[in-house]
Amino acid sequence: MNLSIRGRLTAIYAGALFVALAVCALGLYSTVRRLEIWSVDDELTRAASTTAFSMNAEIVEGLNLHAAAKDTGSELRIPGIAVGIFDPDAHLLSARWEGFDPGRLKPEDLSPGTTIVRAERGRWRVLVTNQTYNGMPYIIVNAIPLSMVDEHGTLLRTAFLTIMPMMALLAVGGGWFLSRSTLRPVIEAQRRFMADASHELRTPVSVIRSSADVTLSRESRTTAEYQESMAVIAEQAKRLTRLVDDLFLLARSDVHDRPLSKTRFYLDDVLAECVRAAEVLGAPRNVRVELTAEPDLEAEADEDLVRRMLLNLLENAVRHTAAGTTVTVQMRREAGLVLIAVSDHGPGVPERDRERIFERFVRLDAARSGGAGLGLSIARWIAEAHGGSLRLAETSSKGSLFVTHLPITAGVTS
Repeated sequence: MNLSIRGRLTAIYAGALFVALAVCALGLYSTVRRLEIWSVDDELTRAASTTAFSMNAEIVEGLNLHAAAKDTGSELRIPGIAVGIFDPDAHLLSARWEGFDPGRLKPEDLSPGTTIVRAERGRWRVLVTNQTYNGMPYIIVNAIPLSMVDEHGTLLRTAFLTIMPMMALLAVGGGWFLSRSTLRPVIEAQRRFMADASHELRTPVSVIRSSADVTLSRESRTTAEYQESMAVIAEQAKRLTRLVDDLFLLARSDVHDRPLSKTRFYLDDVLAECVRAAEVLGAPRNVRVELTAEPDLEAEADEDLVRRMLLNLLENAVRHTAAGTTVTVQMRREAGLVLIAVSDHGPGVPERDRERIFERFVRLDAARSGGAGLGLSIARWIAEAHGGSLRLAETSSKGSLFVTHLPITAGVTS
């Protein structure tokens, strides 16, 4: 039978809840039964102690074992508890059975310990203890009916069987609620992601298609016109490729399908390469990138991902900093971690958006950013995938400071 995702989740949650409730019910039933048996055994132990004490009281009268047992049997009465006194050969000396059928006792039942004996009037819990009277061994048998314990067990089973249908309904209702509450944010996030991705993909695709249509609409064009059209198409194709790569990386990160490929490399060299690339991006606006890095800083990490994280941070800073200013980059070891700080002279980030800027497709200034709003999201994921962090440490109208901590240092070579 084919079920929808919500139906399958409901069945899974309902099954899990029902099993949990059933286990709790069985555990409660077992605990109650065990506690009642312990209470019965405690009564039997006290009855055995009372019987042995009564026997020992007969020593002062100088009676032998048989006479002492008869006196104890005639004088001692413990309501609701059977008492039997046997010699070492299992011959009955004295008894007050209180409804217990001694014929149900087998020779092996007179071994020390507790057992359950079934009689016509129900089950009995029997305790056998070995005692001595004036140096002579004898056996005390105490028994108590389990009718009350069995009645309580029947009531508990009836109660559980009565509430089982309600437990099943509760499990189904809880499963439906949990599946709905679990699926709704996932579906909403998926719809939002698809809508944002479609919007971002639509722009370069439309530009490519329009450029191609315009170029092909006339039978003849000059070489310059073809070159201009192809340049536009190539630029949008690069943007489209970068966007698809970003979406693919995020999709793999969501399902943990992007394992880290760690290698040893010099982190300061990689950062210097990224700084040079960022300077090229900032050159049209006269933006400089100033780097201060601890030399020969060796690291063990996924070099491609770390390079991508650094490029995303630098590109974000260069795009948002004011024209003619300098983006400052610092890298050093700090408390066993690598600290990378990137500061710009941009307009800053509103307080309400300090965490929101790390969400996908978020662009506070779409006209200036020129990207799809995925750079910071990918950068934070890369940092966290390495066991590190990325945060907006400071922000104001004079600029922002992004700080990354990465626990990837393998050592420093001289």
